[in-house]
Order: sequence, then structure tokens, then C-alpha cells
Amino acid sequence: VLPGQVEIDGVLQSHSLRRNEILQRIHLPPMPADTRSTYVKFRVRGSWDFAIAAAAVRLSFEGDVCSQARIVMGGVATHPYRAIEAEAMLQGQRITEELAAEAAAKAVEGARPFPTNAYKVDVVRTLVKRSIIKLASAP
Repeated sequence: VLPGQVEIDGVLQSHSLRRNEILQRIHLPPMPADTRSTYVKFRVRGSWDFAIAAAAVRLSFEGDVCSQARIVMGGVATHPYRAIEAEAMLQGQRITEELAAEAAAKAVEGARPFPTNAYKVDVVRTLVKRSIIKLASAP
């Protein structure tokens, strides 16, 4: 069983719903006041194309200090991959370009790509770094 998967009735799933269950609602708590987010994807063709790699980043700030961080990468695993250790590096810090680069490197640390898709590691690292810098410099 991979992280993010569960076994239901002997079948690996990326969700916890059984065959006779249906999702009725999703509750999203309000975000802190100074929260910024972005989603970027690298693709070959138009915006409708599947992402070769993607990054969703959300940062909350108290003044110029990051109070909360969420980093999720897509197109690089069998499921969206959350970079919890990279998030922790940003929390309680003033975001600099150097810190963004360190967090992006931490986000892909330990990646085990196949030889045919190893380039995705560099792509998603760049997406994460650019997203962090963009959000930190937004008004």
C-alpha cells in the first residue's frame, strides 16, 4: 500500500468510499486573512492537456512571516503528493529566494523517478520554487 492509498474490499483505492457510499458535501474552513495560493502546471500542449508536472502552493502570512504553508505536487506520483517537510521549512520564516529554493529541493528530496521521467524532478522543483517566490512577493 502506497502513502495515500487504502484497501477497501481487497482493492487498493486512493479514497475511502465503499461501493454503496456517496460523497454529499465537502466542508472547507475559511482561510486566514492574508492567504495566497497558486496552481501551475507544465504541459506540452494547451491548457487542457494533462500536466507533466504541477504544483499547488498556499501560503498564509502574518506581516511578512509565513504562518502556514501547503505544497502539493501533481503529475509526479500515482496521487497528489504533499511536501510536508518543505512546508515546515517555510512556516515561521520570512520567505527569501534562497529559502524558496531550499524548500523546493526538500519537496523533491528522496524522489525515485524512472529513467524515462527523471526530468520531472527538476521541472516540479522549479514550479514549487517559482510559486513560493510569486506568493511571497504578491501584494
